Amino acid sequence: MRRSLAILLLGIIATCLPVVLFAQVTFSGNELLGNPTDKSITINIVPDSNIDVFYQFRTTQGGPYTDTPVLSASAGEPHEVVIDNLQADTRYFYRMQYSTNGGSNWTIRAEHSFRTARSVGSTYKIALTADSHVNIMLGNLSEWQSTLDLIADDQPDFLLDLGDTFAMDGIASESTADAAYLYQRDPSIMGRVSPSVPIFLAMGNHENEEGWNFDDVDPQPIFGMKARKRYFPLPSPLTDPAFYSANTDPVEASDVANGNSHIIGDDQYREDYYSWTWGDALFIVFDPFQYTMQNPYGASAGEGGDEIVGGDRWNWTMGVQQHQWLKETLENSHAKYKFMFAHHMLGGTANYVRGGAEGAHMFEWGGYEADGTTYGFTSKRPAGEGWLEPVHEMMKTYDVSAFFHGHDHHFVLEERDGIVYQLVPAASQGTGLGFNNYTSSPYVVSTQNNSGYLRMTVSPNEALVEYVKSTGSNVGQVQYAYTIEPNGGGTGNTPPTAVASATPTSGDAPLSVSFTGSNSSDSDGSIASYAWDFGDGGTATTANPSHTYNTAGNYTAILTVTDNEGATDTDQVSITVTNPGGENQPPVPVIASPQSGQNYAAGAIISFSGSATDPEDGNLNASTAEWRVAGPGIPVNYVIASGTFSGSGQAPSTGNYSITLEVQDSQGLSATTTTSFTVGGSPNTPPTAVASATPTSGEAPLLVNFTGSNSSDSDGSITSYSWNFGDGNNATTANPSHTYSSAGNYTATLTVTDDDGATDNAQVTISVNSPPNEPPTAVVSADPTSGEAPLTVNFTGSNSSDSDGSIATYAWTFGDGITANTADPSHTYANAGNYTATLTVTDNQGATDEAHIAITVTQTGNNPPTAVASADPTSGEAPLAVNFTGSNSSDSDGSIASYAWTFGDGGTANTANPSHTYNSAGNYTAELTVTDDDGATDVAQVAITVNAPQNQPPTAVASANPTSGTVPLAVNFTGSNSSDSDGSIATYTWTFGDGGTANTANPSHTYNSAGNYTVTLTVTDDDGATDDAQVAITVNEPANTSPVATITQPVNNTNYSVGQVASYSGTGTDAEDGTVPASRFRWFYSRNGGAEVQFATGQTSGSIVAAASGSYAVILEVE
Repeated sequence: MRRSLAILLLGIIATCLPVVLFAQVTFSGNELLGNPTDKSITINIVPDSNIDVFYQFRTTQGGPYTDTPVLSASAGEPHEVVIDNLQADTRYFYRMQYSTNGGSNWTIRAEHSFRTARSVGSTYKIALTADSHVNIMLGNLSEWQSTLDLIADDQPDFLLDLGDTFAMDGIASESTADAAYLYQRDPSIMGRVSPSVPIFLAMGNHENEEGWNFDDVDPQPIFGMKARKRYFPLPSPLTDPAFYSANTDPVEASDVANGNSHIIGDDQYREDYYSWTWGDALFIVFDPFQYTMQNPYGASAGEGGDEIVGGDRWNWTMGVQQHQWLKETLENSHAKYKFMFAHHMLGGTANYVRGGAEGAHMFEWGGYEADGTTYGFTSKRPAGEGWLEPVHEMMKTYDVSAFFHGHDHHFVLEERDGIVYQLVPAASQGTGLGFNNYTSSPYVVSTQNNSGYLRMTVSPNEALVEYVKSTGSNVGQVQYAYTIEPNGGGTGNTPPTAVASATPTSGDAPLSVSFTGSNSSDSDGSIASYAWDFGDGGTATTANPSHTYNTAGNYTAILTVTDNEGATDTDQVSITVTNPGGENQPPVPVIASPQSGQNYAAGAIISFSGSATDPEDGNLNASTAEWRVAGPGIPVNYVIASGTFSGSGQAPSTGNYSITLEVQDSQGLSATTTTSFTVGGSPNTPPTAVASATPTSGEAPLLVNFTGSNSSDSDGSITSYSWNFGDGNNATTANPSHTYSSAGNYTATLTVTDDDGATDNAQVTISVNSPPNEPPTAVVSADPTSGEAPLTVNFTGSNSSDSDGSIATYAWTFGDGITANTADPSHTYANAGNYTATLTVTDNQGATDEAHIAITVTQTGNNPPTAVASADPTSGEAPLAVNFTGSNSSDSDGSIASYAWTFGDGGTANTANPSHTYNSAGNYTAELTVTDDDGATDVAQVAITVNAPQNQPPTAVASANPTSGTVPLAVNFTGSNSSDSDGSIATYTWTFGDGGTANTANPSHTYNSAGNYTVTLTVTDDDGATDDAQVAITVNEPANTSPVATITQPVNNTNYSVGQVASYSGTGTDAEDGTVPASRFRWFYSRNGGAEVQFATGQTSGSIVAAASGSYAVILEVE
């Protein structure tokens, strides 16, 4: 049996144990959390080796740990620790350390977290799963893992699983039951969530804990209960009676076969039904199985047992003790929400307790007989035995908010008498429906296909229930959502009222928004905190924050206020951010099925499905979706479905058909997509759409040339092209051109239709960037620009302009400490002096420009000088040398005392006729200030335009060593001698003429085949200009060597008699060709040193008769 130890920790400071990674071991069951309370948590592990273990925990990451005592855990056995004396409503971080060598070295496991029980007024999430059915039937392991991964990402306070999770069918021993529970405990399955998400369990029918199975020879309920208690800590009377209320009825020897042989042990509690309060909600898990002693159905639902089938649905019971406990639990709770959970109800509709609200009025649950009109509760559940009222009536009396159940394997939301009946979807059973016992029920609100889980967010003002899909095309997305209102059973504190507002609520990106939350209030206290979620990942904690949205889209900013008692409320405000220019982009619908060109038999069921996204709105919901079908005998624009992204229908008669999905975004802009299919006959092969564009990116306005003419049809021809450019414009030619006027990311879609009406789509993405903002041009003038003090000057700045926007602000500084912010101000200079008035203009995108004008204020009697400035040249390419002339300036009543030049690029001079070189492109204003002998000044300006020099292309220089040789020929190429006179070489690209390439400056390459090759080097400079150079490589075959002939017969110096037959044979080999064929053999003999006589050819062996005596030489020639 499992070991359990409650540890009271009174602020023990972390001990100084040596901590190093050492002797890693595996865990059949990694950390599993259970039984969280307001001050404790239970951790259960199953190590595969004997270890010493302790836990460290803390309330902040990076803070000091508190350590538990060191305990011993045995290999293959569950080990359980209760960490106590914790703070309520607190997030804790914890980790395990273990040692395999008596504490000499310690291995640190990963850090995880958990929460203690929430306070009233808190907002939190929980997760609900049911019917994973892995290793039972119907279930799929990878889908179950997908569901668990999504739950782990949600980080709920706990997970409540409603059964049919542990495969007890056919279990005949404790060891096989242990294996079934340990299978789900594996780190790759429920171990994905168990270290940070406490797990509660409700038993299902496949856990086989029905009361009629207790007295079997090999009782599956006892085997399963033992395993469950070993590996999954659940509430019992021993847990924390101040926090949990649980079944106090133990398993007795009389409950099972063979006396005491199957009793659980010292702890005989069933851990089958229990309740607890978390925040504003009461959670009740009840058991419809263990007290049902008569099997009313056969084993078709997977249940084993050797009982005689009999009775009816009145046999389903929770037992009188659980019945009384349920009433007492409901009656004593004043929680705002009361939630009940079980695998299934009692009785229900036919076929093993199917259904929910439709069967809520019958049998022990509702009191009526199967006919629905005869009340049978008083006779079937006599008051004298302790029965009180039917469960549904109890739920009505005590304001139960919702009953969550599994068993029927898909999502169904029902409501009866103000109570939600929620069928939790199967967690891993594809994308279909399960046991569809709800089609005729008047209580059904919504039915949704599998698979996934429920995420419930409980707050003081509402409980949000979301169905999160874990299979299909929308994994992780919310398939359906609704809210449950509180029942009013609070604790006295009135929650605050959140009031959120914003200015502005719409505009172009980047959009700066000022939010106001300070109008929130609390009628019986005060607002303690503000929490803003701006919907784009940004947050704030002040009452009235500001936030800038940089990307177009529809955002929901949520304000959560918390009062001084911990209660909360939320309010939200919608923000619409549009692309610059204000143009809304159309949505993009996609048809997933039917696929284009698919063929169906007449009368077959055709399923259709799709989805849609929008650049501004993101993923669109199905509310605006409309499906239309076109084909033989079908009216124009015939709508087959709306408000949904999926459905089905019967295939019509033989012919070619198309189906169209139309969607609409939040601003009313529509878009369609169409696909075709055939019914009957030989299936048409759909065309293949091929879309391309040049260019695919650039600055607005961007002219793009599209090409669709590469599309094809394998069994016909393309009859039409339809382009949707993604900005509301379309075309019907194969290769259109289109100009994008506004920045944004666009998806251009080409739809081609073949001569049988089949279609195909292809897409190309176009990125249009905003052109860089052109700064404004400040233009300043003044009248007069000189005179005696006091001098009133009228300034003009309204001639300033912005080529791609507008002037947003004017800022003047008059040079005497006075400023103005109107376009055309007036100003009086009181004192004589030389003043520079500066105008700074700012455009609507924040760019600025300045202009200056000199004002000369003199004392009475002196005339100011006249500045005259000229330059040669006034324009040209950088670097531009300019000769300036100021010596034409004059003074009517004196002389020029000084010259002061500013060249507009930071350069200055103080001679009359300076020279200056501009090194960078730009528009410059050179300003000359002359001062006369009485100190009066005047200013003159001259404009200089400096253009960027034209880029000089690089020079490619390619060489190779060697340039010729025999196969295989390794060649070293050199391109690093290439150069760029006005920049640098950015890239090198080599093509070696045999299909090989390289992109380094000096590559090496080996030629394996003889031939003449032209190697091309392309160099690209830092401005994109290119140049080519080539080098020729000659690769020859290797030199041919002579073959080798060998005579194997006759043996040298062999004697033969005249007339005797002599055999001859030989071989030939060649270094290049290998074995020489017989066709290249020639045989000769020479008698007594005379001439060679050919006696055979084209053979490797044969025989010859020795015709006359003499000395012979046999010669073999091969080639």
